[in-house]
Amino acid sequence: MAIAEPVEFSVPEIPIDKIIIGKRFREELGDIKALAESIRDVGLIHPIVVDINNQLIAGRRRLAAFEHLERKEIPVTIINIKDIQKAEIAENVERKDFICSELVAVTRYLKPELEAEAKKRQEATHLAGKDQEGAPIIGASKLDTPKGRTDEKIAKYMGVGKDTLRKAETIVETAEEDPRTWGELLKKVDSDETSIDAAFKKIQAQERADEKAALARTGKTMACIKKQECKEFLNELDDKSVDLLLTDPPYYTDVDDIELFVDSWLDLALSKIKDTGQAYIFIGAYPIELKTYLIALENGEGKRFKDPQILVWVYKNTIGPKPKRQYKRNWFAILYLRGPKAPDLNCIDLVEQNSVQEFSAPDARHEIKYHKWQKPLELAKSLITQGSNEDSFVVDPFAGSGTFLLAAAELGRENMGVDINEEAIQKAVERGCILND
Repeated sequence: MAIAEPVEFSVPEIPIDKIIIGKRFREELGDIKALAESIRDVGLIHPIVVDINNQLIAGRRRLAAFEHLERKEIPVTIINIKDIQKAEIAENVERKDFICSELVAVTRYLKPELEAEAKKRQEATHLAGKDQEGAPIIGASKLDTPKGRTDEKIAKYMGVGKDTLRKAETIVETAEEDPRTWGELLKKVDSDETSIDAAFKKIQAQERADEKAALARTGKTMACIKKQECKEFLNELDDKSVDLLLTDPPYYTDVDDIELFVDSWLDLALSKIKDTGQAYIFIGAYPIELKTYLIALENGEGKRFKDPQILVWVYKNTIGPKPKRQYKRNWFAILYLRGPKAPDLNCIDLVEQNSVQEFSAPDARHEIKYHKWQKPLELAKSLITQGSNEDSFVVDPFAGSGTFLLAAAELGRENMGVDINEEAIQKAVERGCILND
């Protein structure tokens, strides 16, 4: 096997005896002799990382290998926190890309100080009130430290995206928690045998498998989502195999042509509903959107569902822009469809059976809001309870952040949903959905 040429790279070198090794580095360094031989034959591919005071941040094993080779100096990448605080990025300075473990080591080194500085700036500019003469009083902020911007600064300084940095942190933390299972994967990422993205996906896949196994042992119903295009997903379903279609498709304001959009999926979706099945389809409060859906129901599969109803969900708790020439739209229409053999509604009282239902909309001022058009979980649970049974199969081809799937799972209904948006999928998983491959 041919020996690779030594890597030539212009980086500063400092005396090894000037490097300060902190207590956080573990004593067990593994096979240093083998690493030293590799460095002697190939060269040091990745310089160690130090701060401006020569405090070691990353590269303990490489430093030990240089000591084993009795070298006096070692190439370094120097991290200066002041550059990051000033948002200065030395793009003209030659520097090797950071490996995965270095990305995380540098982040752990920098983050506490950067967040502390951010907190000080926040407190220095926070208006706590006014004195008796009306002059502003500057006081301590009650807000959390803005960690997101700190991560962005660190990622930018190191020449990677914020998402890549997040994935690197997951890989390193997973390897630290379970080195026997994941330690080798981290080594492969650091040696460029495996990409950060591929390693992250491998960890995610294993976590999903573990979650499924754990839930299967408890007998708990899972909220299931996968990344897939709506029509592709619907084509995989058998005709008349769905007990309840509950979905919130893009609105008139979100698509280029509402007629083409409705034609692209509605008839196909309706063909999957059993004769005993039912459907709730959320649509926007726009005349053209209402008209388009009602016309579409007069043809094709829509004819199978007699006497469709328009239900109304109204909310009064959120504040938005105040129109000057129109009334504020604080409601959504819900198309309710019943198969020719659908059973009676499961309504406990007459109030539940009103066609106008009021539920507070998710409000980002008081809770985490995962999606722009997120619907109330309680509304979803109410519709699922009324329009299905415990052994029903619930489908959502526009699942978004997973509200309808989570509601179905909570009620013990088998479910499946899809969405094409990666960010929405990640939020659904964050909320508790299981990502299917």
